[in-house]
Amino acid sequence: MWFDVVLALSIAALLRWLVVLPVCVKGDSMRETLHSGDRLISLKLPARLGRLRRGDVVICRYPNERRYYIKRLIGLPGEKLELHDGELFIDGRQLHEGYVTRITRRRFGPIELGAGQYFVLGDNRTNSRDSRSVGPLRARDIRAVAVLRIWPIARAGRIGWRL
Repeated sequence: MWFDVVLALSIAALLRWLVVLPVCVKGDSMRETLHSGDRLISLKLPARLGRLRRGDVVICRYPNERRYYIKRLIGLPGEKLELHDGELFIDGRQLHEGYVTRITRRRFGPIELGAGQYFVLGDNRTNSRDSRSVGPLRARDIRAVAVLRIWPIARAGRIGWRL
């Protein structure tokens, strides 16, 4: 009996350490996609294996900070990004973002990402501290990819918007 309990706890701890990162959303930078108080399950493996894709909702840390942030992965290594007139352009082509409900007229870029650099933005562009202010992130700054909302139950389900 005790062996089973210890084994179960050990497996749970190993999964938490290597595979899963539970997250509670705080703030409005990802609104309307995510709301403050939402609880998410995120997977560490895509980030660790370098399998990050544009549109992933990622859990990241900004350079020299310990706090986690939740943002959308927009720019990939080697790409050139520019934001103007409320529209986002990657390598000169407009990116259609159906999840953005509040656009900003603020201009940004162009910025060219180097090898191993990623660019993240909040879906609520008027109220988000993201790569526009902290700069590009390194691969090691991206800790996990959010895959499932588990709370509130009424909005539980898969998270994702591949671009």
